[in-house]
Amino acid sequence: VGAVAELLGSGGVIVTLYYLITQIRHNTRSIEASSLHATMSEGMSMSARMMDRNMGEVVLKGLDDLSRLDDVDRFRFNAWVSSMGAYWANAYYQFRSEHFPAEMWQGFERDIVSIQSSACFRQVWLEQSAGCA
Repeated sequence: VGAVAELLGSGGVIVTLYYLITQIRHNTRSIEASSLHATMSEGMSMSARMMDRNMGEVVLKGLDDLSRLDDVDRFRFNAWVSSMGAYWANAYYQFRSEHFPAEMWQGFERDIVSIQSSACFRQVWLEQSAGCA
């Protein structure tokens, strides 16, 4: 009787562990999906802001030549640079936390390299970084 009870108890522990492992895996996938969704939603929101002709022009002018921007547009361009930095930092964190695949991060890397090829973007980025030190 004691051996049967131990065997049944061990079986119960194994079933419980299996259930917990399954729940943890499901929760992990849910977190990954949620992180991916949030990152992509932010990207879509930023893209939508660029559909505004005025803001699109500010960004294009700013990437080309900061002297073409008046004070208000320079402020807007600086805010856009900050937003991009925060977006990329979040995406990098999600990637490093293994919440979305390497292929997706490679797309972010290409975008970062492309946008940061603008000397004006780098200048504003460095100015903002120095201001936070």
